[in-house]
Amino acid sequence: MYDRIDGGRLCARALAKHGTSQIFGLQGGHIDPILYGCVNEGIKIFDTRHEQGAALMAEAWGLATGQTGVCCVTAGPGLTNAITGIANAYMNGSPLICLAGRRPSSQADRWTLQDLDQVRLIEPISRWARSVGDGARIGEYVRMAYAHSRSGSPGPVYLDFPADLLASPVSQTLLESTGLPVRADFPSPSAEIVDRVGALLEASERPIIVAGSGVHWSGAGSSLSELASRLGIPVFTINAGRGAVSDEDEWCMGAAQPVGGSFLMAASQADVVLCIGVRLGYLFLNGLVFGGAKLIRVDVERSELANGSPAEIEVLADAHSFCIALVQASKASINDSRRQWRDRIYSAGLEARELFDSQDIGPSGGIHPAAAVRSIVEVAGENASYVSDGGDAMTFGLARFPANRPGQLLATSIYFGALGVGIPYAIAAKLAFPKEPCILWEGDGAFGFNAFEFDTAIRHNVPFVCVVANNGTWGMSWHGQGLQYGYDQLVATELGDRPYHEIVKAMGGYGERVDSIENLRPALDRALSSGKPACVNLQIDRESVSFATQAMASVGLS
Repeated sequence: MYDRIDGGRLCARALAKHGTSQIFGLQGGHIDPILYGCVNEGIKIFDTRHEQGAALMAEAWGLATGQTGVCCVTAGPGLTNAITGIANAYMNGSPLICLAGRRPSSQADRWTLQDLDQVRLIEPISRWARSVGDGARIGEYVRMAYAHSRSGSPGPVYLDFPADLLASPVSQTLLESTGLPVRADFPSPSAEIVDRVGALLEASERPIIVAGSGVHWSGAGSSLSELASRLGIPVFTINAGRGAVSDEDEWCMGAAQPVGGSFLMAASQADVVLCIGVRLGYLFLNGLVFGGAKLIRVDVERSELANGSPAEIEVLADAHSFCIALVQASKASINDSRRQWRDRIYSAGLEARELFDSQDIGPSGGIHPAAAVRSIVEVAGENASYVSDGGDAMTFGLARFPANRPGQLLATSIYFGALGVGIPYAIAAKLAFPKEPCILWEGDGAFGFNAFEFDTAIRHNVPFVCVVANNGTWGMSWHGQGLQYGYDQLVATELGDRPYHEIVKAMGGYGERVDSIENLRPALDRALSSGKPACVNLQIDRESVSFATQAMASVGLS
């Protein structure tokens, strides 16, 4: 094996020292020294069929594990192909390092192969972007990249290297002196502000907590669970925060979303809302969904506190340190009114779940997506990893899939809305939790974006089951146009019925078509038992429409 000590090896050594055990990427001559370096440093390389898939897998690895994901792409089109994945991480606030090759230093401005101003291209969708100009500083720059990816609110960072720099020899001494990770210290709240928060919560009758991605990235799940149970405050989770407090926890009421649960009821009746590490974007009407409730907003990023509705109390702090401080300072305890408030929310959620589970047949007589999602959970179980990708399909999945541990449930970004994340996410989720089944529920439109990453899963022996919700349309757009302009005025929304399962079978995976809800459970059992990446091509009712589509169509967004 190529074992030269060069810039690529120095980069790989720095990755290894920061705990990176695998990278996702696609080979290119500009980055060969990094790839050879990774092999020599014991870092697994998951090579993909498209750089978008590599970036999405790296992000999903972070979402599933709480670590920083790493992808490595070649120059020019290698980077531009990865841009959607990087932008997805930027909108999600996910820690991601994208390493890229670049044209040799001597070939600047000579129209050489794959030359672009890559740093300037990526700056608007990254927290930090640099091009390394000194081989001796490669380890230093990698160390900075890790630090910037987790400074304040997490996000993607970018680092590229001229090809000649990566291929140039470096000294053994430089290799051995690669820096260790920077210690992460996050802001803690002052005693005064903790007392103010405690007093406001103690005086409230109907408080709720909304926990977002910041809870996941700070590892605050256990401290938040203790806070909720100590004070008797119902918790809703959203985005990467799903599963930080288990859905099975007595005080967790499930997802902070408008369908399949009790969130809207609780949000409209709450008198105090404690928002921890959550953005008040369009999903919360920038905070207006909480009506006249007093808001307490906790975030590690100062600028995030300025977005959306102003709060009664704003707390610049890490979610974990805030929860610990509030538990330690709190004098409140659960009383009968708090438990009654919790029981009301729980009952409303139970009614919503029963309504969701009652939907078996769609308006045109086909399989209702809700019935399919329910069957998937019944077969795969409460401990499986779940991925939901698409428009309507994702909405139905998020309404029913469990989130009992951090990283158990991954989905299309609520804020970026990029379709096609499902297959890359499912591969990363299975790698993160190899002993658990991994189920991807994906619209047929979303399937097409990264379908050939099934080849990546087959080559690397990463078995997961993809259930394609096949209704032959871009479902959310089909209904969105129909509801706004009339179903006789649809434009560019038809896909047709395609044998997606045969594509997967042709690549060496498992596949079958299912046309009835009775046949779905045995098909899932066969797919899981195959031990292969699998596709269950499920024919669903095209006239079934989600609450999300109806809501967005009402304001002209779908």
